[in-house]
Order: sequence, then C-alpha cells, then structure tokens
Amino acid sequence: MFMDTQLEKDIKLGSKYKYPSMTEGQCMINTYMANQMKVNETDLVYVQFDAYQNLIAVINEYNKDAITRGLKQIDEDVVEAGNDNQRVKIPCRVSHIGNETYGKFPRTEVEDMILMEYEYLYLSLAKYMPPGKLAENKDFLNFMKNNYKQLAYDHSDFVMMTLPEPRVAAYSDVDYAVIQRTVTGYANDLIEDLGFFPVKMRLDVLKSMEGFSQAILFLGLIFDIIILLFVQLSVLLIYSLLMISVESKTFEFGIMRMVGLSKSGIVYMVLI
Repeated sequence: MFMDTQLEKDIKLGSKYKYPSMTEGQCMINTYMANQMKVNETDLVYVQFDAYQNLIAVINEYNKDAITRGLKQIDEDVVEAGNDNQRVKIPCRVSHIGNETYGKFPRTEVEDMILMEYEYLYLSLAKYMPPGKLAENKDFLNFMKNNYKQLAYDHSDFVMMTLPEPRVAAYSDVDYAVIQRTVTGYANDLIEDLGFFPVKMRLDVLKSMEGFSQAILFLGLIFDIIILLFVQLSVLLIYSLLMISVESKTFEFGIMRMVGLSKSGIVYMVLI
C-alpha cells in the first residue's frame, strides 16, 4: 500500500503515526509480517504487485506527450492483463516495523500490509519495469522518471478525507440523522469538486455509528416500555392507597355516627 505521509499529517489523518516520511526505496511492514518473513529493520524485501491499470494510464499520458514532441506512440496492447509483463517487483529496505493501525487503517488489514511512499510509485515503476517492450522504450521510461510526482497524483484512485476541525463536532449531535446529513453533505461536496469521475464513497465512521444508533434506538424502546410499566404500576398503587384510605375513613365515620356524633360534627372534625 502506498501513502503520502506528509499530506496525511497535514490533514491530521492517523495522529498516532509518528514516523517521518520514507525516502525512495524504503518501506514499513507490520510486526506479524516481519516475524513471518524473519526480517528486521534495514533488511531488503521485495514487493510485487499488478501494475496493469497504472501502466495503461501512463501510456495514455505518454501518447499525448508524444504527439506534441513528435515521438512514436505506444499501443496499449503491449500490456496484457494477467501477464507477467505488468507485474512489477520493487525492492525496498525496511525502515521501521510497526504493530499498530495508527488510526489510519482497519485492524483486519494491517497484518499483511507493506507501506511505501506514494510519491515514488511511478519512479519505481520506471526503474524496475519488467522485461518487455516498455522496458526497452527509453523515451517512455524517461517520461515516467521526469513526471513521476505529477503522474502519481493525477492517477490516484483512492482518496482519504477528514472533516474540518474540530472533527468531533460533526459527531457530537444526539440525533444520528443530523450527523448523517452533516457528514454525507461534506463528502458529497468533495465528490462534486472531483468532477464526473466514478467515485465510490465509503464512510466507515458513519457506518459504525449507524449500527450503534440502531442499538441505542432498541435500548431506548426497551427503556420506554419499562418506564410505561412503572407509570402504570404507580397509578395502580396510588389508586389502591386512596381507595383504602377512603374505605377506612368511611368506616370510622360510620362508627362515629353510630355512637351519636352528628353530621355537622363530622364536617367540623374534617375541616379542623
């Protein structure tokens, strides 16, 4: 996986990640993977990945540049999906070994993850291009080496965003619908700014909160039912106590009338 350490620090993504930006040819691996591979810091490892989509995108950019410079264009058929000529093996030296998500990645994806700086992706592709027509085309390789930074950010297919500071304010409302409207509204504005590209939005924090909100609604319903039962029991208890008090007073007044107390006397006794 490739990342831009400095850019992520600027937007405060993964504040627990304290390592500096890696240089070209450096990588970070997880403790679990390091133990499985039996490697330590400063050891050299090789990362192999499918670069088909990346190479097709660069070929398109190169052909545009080739027209203006009078160079021969490259046919996209030189890269075939599933063939070895688009699988790139890049060497990298382990700069540090980590054992946390650092607030950047899902915990389930950390164990088999190798991190490298995104800035050097296309420079590494140019240096370690697999044997074939592309590796023999010096103009194409020089184009990648001279424009590797611009190519990286022009062809990024995964973007992470953070809400404006203070980010916790967007999630502080007690009403989940308000939180959802705030977060999705900000995300939709970002997608609109990106243009008419097939962008798939994934809001992991909001999705987690949706599950909690449903649980809270269920618990709230249970508490409401319990409160209603207590109210009914309280009404019945108060009614029973009043009835007992009335019946006992009625019996007492009957005894007093029987022993000779007048009606006016009973009224006077109640008022006093």
